[in-house]
Amino acid sequence: MAEGKGSRRCLSELRKQRHMVRAIVPRHYPWLDFARSTFSLGVTLGGGAAILSGHTASEYDPELHRIVVRGSLEEQTRTTFKKVQAVLEEAGLTLADVVQVVEYVCAGPTERYFEMESLCAEILVASRPIVNTVVVSSLVRSDALIEIEVVANGRASPNPISQLVFLPSLRAPMAGDFHSQAAAVVERADKLLRDLGLSLNNITRCLQLCVVDAIANEPSRQFVPELMPETAASTLLYVKRLPDPTALFQADLIASRHPLGTSDGHASTTSGLTFFSQMAPGSGPNVSDQATRIYSDLLRAISSRGNANRKVIKTVEYITPVAVDGYRSVSDIRRQLLPMPFPVATGVVVEALSDPAAQICVEAWATGQ
Repeated sequence: MAEGKGSRRCLSELRKQRHMVRAIVPRHYPWLDFARSTFSLGVTLGGGAAILSGHTASEYDPELHRIVVRGSLEEQTRTTFKKVQAVLEEAGLTLADVVQVVEYVCAGPTERYFEMESLCAEILVASRPIVNTVVVSSLVRSDALIEIEVVANGRASPNPISQLVFLPSLRAPMAGDFHSQAAAVVERADKLLRDLGLSLNNITRCLQLCVVDAIANEPSRQFVPELMPETAASTLLYVKRLPDPTALFQADLIASRHPLGTSDGHASTTSGLTFFSQMAPGSGPNVSDQATRIYSDLLRAISSRGNANRKVIKTVEYITPVAVDGYRSVSDIRRQLLPMPFPVATGVVVEALSDPAAQICVEAWATGQ
């Protein structure tokens, strides 16, 4: 009975915090002017929780009159974390409060990933967060080598982030071929969750990365192991490679400590948050048409769930190489369709999406149920 009352108190606190989404606007951010961006550098969710956009080492060069990215991978990583730290400090948080890091890294030599892993461990020694590494074809800023997102949780009070369990990137390169590696990843995920008193049915977000060359001979290019299709908002991406050059499959998973609500493979609801994964390949031949349909459908889905305080708080836009030239138009679509404060956002280029006609896939987080 006491446990039930505690759970109800927790849910009650989460419901009170749904209207507490606020953009983080740093008073000191010397790298560039972000005022006209169609994303927030970060947002707070109440209860000491915050999520940040993907940050790179970009900065405005007054002599060139444009934004540039300079330096080696190590130099860019250090600059990026300085920017992350500035945003966190405005929210009353520090790097010691970071609970998850997502590193989007351009495909390159294997030693780059070991260098980055060691450096991040040095910078984040006080927090030791869960780290997910996604190897991408390129970043939106073509001279950037790394883009970093973080999730932070600075208090013990209930908030949407405290209900989530982040798992590290799961790979099994020693298991053999693609099918064997995928099966081993599922087995490892199941064990990690069971050790926490959870199961695969608690997974609410699933990002699956397949090395494109590994499935070239599959009967269907859309082959993918069925991980958690009934519970998770699932996204499938094809990439050039993974951090371990012998790995062929990777899963990045988020689970919930609470039972999940409605889930259909495109949207998954848990306490305080709803996760979405959307594509719209049939809506038009270019990234602008597809993005318009995706964001319209996303807002319609949120509205249909019937809570006026529900907000989109995070988006990750995965685009294909053919979409790069037209991608700038997506910023205008976000400005037209998304209410303020704008969500945090990341945009990266991958080899392909699960539907060959798709040029963009959007993962989104929204507050509320």
